[in-house]
Amino acid sequence: MIGAYMPYASSWCLWDSSAGGCTPSRRSRDPDLNITPMKNAKLLFHARCSGYDRMETVPRNEVLQMQEAALNLRDHGWAKGSSGNISIRLSTPFSGDPGKLYYNAPLKVPELEGSHILITRAGSTMEEVIGDPEGSIGLFGYHEGKLDLVWGSGPPTSELSSHLLILSMKKGNVVMHCHMDAVLRFSSNHPGGRTLPGGFGSVGWFEPGSPELAFATMNAMKEHNTVLWMGHGAISCAGSVDECIGNLLELERELEEILDG
Repeated sequence: MIGAYMPYASSWCLWDSSAGGCTPSRRSRDPDLNITPMKNAKLLFHARCSGYDRMETVPRNEVLQMQEAALNLRDHGWAKGSSGNISIRLSTPFSGDPGKLYYNAPLKVPELEGSHILITRAGSTMEEVIGDPEGSIGLFGYHEGKLDLVWGSGPPTSELSSHLLILSMKKGNVVMHCHMDAVLRFSSNHPGGRTLPGGFGSVGWFEPGSPELAFATMNAMKEHNTVLWMGHGAISCAGSVDECIGNLLELERELEEILDG
């Protein structure tokens, strides 16, 4: 038997290949990092799960990582409603045919030329990413300032500028943005900002989704992997979903210690 997350059923199961079915099992968590685990678990693809009936056109490992990230953002309460967004840059260009639909990138990022990136759709919820990946994630090929939709749905998240600039720095291939309550409380108590312990960066308030926020974040990311957006949220870049979640958890703990101190 192996553990598996069924995205269309929103539950964890134990898969018994000999029985050809699954039996309910309680979802477990890492006791130290409080990360909802999905790595080393086989995602059971099913025709009912949107998009997986065309697996030859889907980078399934990265889609699974997107679902893992969404599951954690949801479970930590960091992505209420349609807040929060995720992107993963594929380590190698994807071989799928470019679609006829494309979006103009808000910024030209030549460092991403020829790259393929999975990005959450604007307005999508984490529940939708978990249960309907094709309807809430887009696989885009970056070419000459345009994002060609190869698979899934668009348009990409309104925070696309920040995702593109951070991914162009090649600090990691996973970027996660969330809205944690501790950031809003910290911003209210320290409106002028303050130096954060633990190696975390911070930027002042900028219009969400703006180029100004994206460039300020990129500058902060030169020295940090996780950056607090005053009055807004936080964003982290790492080599894996687990690393990103771990970074965000550490930031939340640091903020709570400051607030409780």
